[in-house]
Amino acid sequence: MPLYRCLLFVPAGDARKLQKALTVDADGLILDLEDAVGPQHKTAAREAAREVLTRHPGRFFVRLNPAASRYFLQDILCLAGAPWCGLVLAKTESAAEVDRVDWLLGLLEQERGLEVGATEIMPFIESARSLENARAIAAASPRVRRLLFGGNDYATDIGVAYGGPAFFHARSRLVTASRAAGREPPVDSVHPDFKDLSALAEDAAQARRLGFQGKMAIHPAQVDIIRRTFSPTAGEIAEAQRIVAAFEAAAQSGAVLTGVDGRMVEAPHVQRARRILAATTDN
Repeated sequence: MPLYRCLLFVPAGDARKLQKALTVDADGLILDLEDAVGPQHKTAAREAAREVLTRHPGRFFVRLNPAASRYFLQDILCLAGAPWCGLVLAKTESAAEVDRVDWLLGLLEQERGLEVGATEIMPFIESARSLENARAIAAASPRVRRLLFGGNDYATDIGVAYGGPAFFHARSRLVTASRAAGREPPVDSVHPDFKDLSALAEDAAQARRLGFQGKMAIHPAQVDIIRRTFSPTAGEIAEAQRIVAAFEAAAQSGAVLTGVDGRMVEAPHVQRARRILAATTDN
């Protein structure tokens, strides 16, 4: 599976921002039909999104409106079967919502002659309730490969500012819930102040230390910083290579432990080293 170090949001229907986004080296692009589109523009944005997906197959996820909203059915009827990477499910609060979307997607895939189960679902965790249900949401369907953290809505829901101790708790919960459900590490929230790049770098570094695979962006200027933060450094790569080489050499002589740079190395260290090298190879 691809590693999503940076996912960049693009408002559906904004041609200027779309063209800019296509020139940026993000790992994935998300066409937004929810927050970036007012109620009076939903229909036009849907049609614009379908046209974009047709012109750029395999480049975009699409953030649909919440499954409980009055816009969701038209969203999915319009876009299911378009050449998207998958759908981002806004404000997911329960496994039952994922079940319903999975069921509806399956019907549409059958009706339209598509591979059943091929469409990925990325649920957005954006409230206290969704955080409490995160493990069940992640495990609700094989279509779910990773969770997304909607930090700005989460902060509003629990009555705090973006960041701080409350985010440490929420981020840690999402990482452990994802792992417990057998899913990939989650992708972190957008940083709301796109002009404060130093704050973004600090925010992204904290998310990486907690176990996230990447972070979302709302402006092209944020992409390079995020990608660098979630990419292995030259030092990490070199250390991983030494660990793997030393462990494999030790294993040939029947040893299960060895030492590298004055530290003991055993199987968990080697697993992490191999993940670092795999991420370097894939990206």
